[in-house]
Amino acid sequence: MRGSFREIINQAVNQTLSRTLITSGTVFLATMSLYLFGGGVINDFAFTFLIGIITGTYSSIYIASAFVWWWHKGERPNIGASQVTIQNVAPAKV
Repeated sequence: MRGSFREIINQAVNQTLSRTLITSGTVFLATMSLYLFGGGVINDFAFTFLIGIITGTYSSIYIASAFVWWWHKGERPNIGASQVTIQNVAPAKV
């Protein structure tokens, strides 16, 4: 086994953290410029989008991993634990 379920979740969050922050940051900057320099109609949309970016980033980093931990009750799921047998089949004759 590679490690405990906690270590696997920690590694997954660490591997995706920089990509999540960079993506959210660039979208946040573009949306913030829409909010600051856009007109009255776009301001409402941009503000809503800014709130969505913040809550989505927070959820991706902190809530999703805790939810997976809770869902599996702290135990590693048995996905892929069974052994798969592959049979050699002769190719079809054309």
